[in-house]
Amino acid sequence: MHACAIRLTGDIECWGRNSIGHVVTGQTSPPRGSFTQVTAGRWHSCALSESGAIECWGLNDFGQADPPTGRFTHITAGDYHSCAIRAGGLVDCWGQDDQGQASPHAGSFAQVSAGAGHSCGVRTTGSIECWGEQIAGLLDSPRGAFASVSAGGSHTCARRANDTVVCWPDSEFTPGAGAPPKEFVEVSAGSSHSCGILANGTVECWGRPFYGQADAPLGTFRNVSAGQHHTCAVGLSGQIQCWGSNSDGQASPPSGSFMQVSVGPEHSCGLTTDGLIECWGKDRQGQASAPPGQFVQISSGEDHNCAVASSGAIVCWGSDDRGKASPPIGSFTHVSAGEDHSCGLRDVGTIACWGRDSRGRTNPPSGIFSQISAGPLHSCGVRSNGTVECWGSDAYGRADPPSGRFTSVSAAIWHTCGVRSDGAVECWGRNDWGKADAPKGVFTHISVGRDHACGVRPSGEIECWGVKSTRGASVLAAQPLEARIIARLLADGQIEFGLEFDDGQRLFPKRRFFPAGATAGRWLSSSPLLVDDVPTGQIRARLLPDGRVEFGFLPDVGAIVLPSVRFFPSDATVGRWLRSSTIELRWLN
Repeated sequence: MHACAIRLTGDIECWGRNSIGHVVTGQTSPPRGSFTQVTAGRWHSCALSESGAIECWGLNDFGQADPPTGRFTHITAGDYHSCAIRAGGLVDCWGQDDQGQASPHAGSFAQVSAGAGHSCGVRTTGSIECWGEQIAGLLDSPRGAFASVSAGGSHTCARRANDTVVCWPDSEFTPGAGAPPKEFVEVSAGSSHSCGILANGTVECWGRPFYGQADAPLGTFRNVSAGQHHTCAVGLSGQIQCWGSNSDGQASPPSGSFMQVSVGPEHSCGLTTDGLIECWGKDRQGQASAPPGQFVQISSGEDHNCAVASSGAIVCWGSDDRGKASPPIGSFTHVSAGEDHSCGLRDVGTIACWGRDSRGRTNPPSGIFSQISAGPLHSCGVRSNGTVECWGSDAYGRADPPSGRFTSVSAAIWHTCGVRSDGAVECWGRNDWGKADAPKGVFTHISVGRDHACGVRPSGEIECWGVKSTRGASVLAAQPLEARIIARLLADGQIEFGLEFDDGQRLFPKRRFFPAGATAGRWLSSSPLLVDDVPTGQIRARLLPDGRVEFGFLPDVGAIVLPSVRFFPSDATVGRWLRSSTIELRWLN
């Protein structure tokens, strides 16, 4: 949110956000004096004076801007805590310590770095030790000799003695951990990406924001299918090519000749020219364990698939939660698998849907249709006269199609796109990252993913739009998400909390339990909440003197949000979920 630098004169200059909402916190208003080092945290800053004393300024709700006295040689500011190395090599930390991030190990250190909920330090021997929040191996530092370490939001990077960089933990949830195999003179870990300075002085970054799912390869293709973070297409030769995230092997297709491919969030399936089905990727619910038999069309959903057999019957496999993999009997020509429901087009042109019926997504309109597409929260179909009709959740206008004639339609979680009769593509619904800004020209086929879309040109070339793989960029969500804070009392006296979106989906942070013996008046924070793998903020709660618990939301962008209905009663019923009034979420990606 802000940055600080020391001029050659020793003066500090800061820039960026200097307030949270209407509250001036002063993190970009440094003190006067001559300093040797400065560090910027989330909403506060600290500096080391020439005498070795520490001065901090900005937000101080956890005491992160109240440094200890003494002489120090190094300082670092994290989200809500700070750490410094004393002249004798001992580490001293202050501020928020709910995960132990401000409780350093004993012993002598040469360098220290404070992250969001954890901290790491390089000992005088060159080894690294970390303390604080342990999520997915965040504290499991590698062995060896290191020159420096940098603790980020959900990952840490360190520079070895040979100038190579290693980051951890390395997973889809810590995208900044994939360091390139080069020699660096300095490295810095951010919230979900990292940057380093090479020996020639150039900067290279890696990690978030995106996975390259919209970076279409060269070549000519027959059809394309866009998923959450990966995309697959069938070339004119019948070979399948995939790009984007490959966390579960969903972008590693088998060899062979295929006539269609369909991708889910973390798995993919293809229909061979012989009519057989092959699937690859995540198989936790059996979604990648294809059934035997002859098929003419296939569709992959969230964690289930459906296909039309040569007999016209529909066969589904994978998760059958809410009956989404239990199709009706009858003869069908087309099927589309969504997140919690599926829809099929009968041979007479009518639509049948099954699975979860929230927001009417399994109640299709009557009439004759030529094509259908089931999205996670809504569905759309092309009528026999070429007009498009949608049903289900209409948040952001995703189920409000334009007038005119179309030949096909593709529905995703936030937006929908259709191919008009002249080959032009038009999209509607949410448009952050330009995912609803289709390029001009003629397309023969399109497929819409979570935050991107791809289409096949008449030449066979693929063009994609929306989320790109541009690294290091920050994008503010164009349209906010509406949500409510939800909370319930547990039998042991703790209060569990999370977020519930306008479509009924719920999101729970890993650290989400308000303790029964909390201190009155002290704000406690959840771990970061991820929306589409992007950190959006933290739920905050504090006990009031009258026994009620007050809830709020601190976004990554902007001030703390306090909904008008935000007080959890002292006499709440065990197990019953209570909801706040609506809040709007925006975030940086």
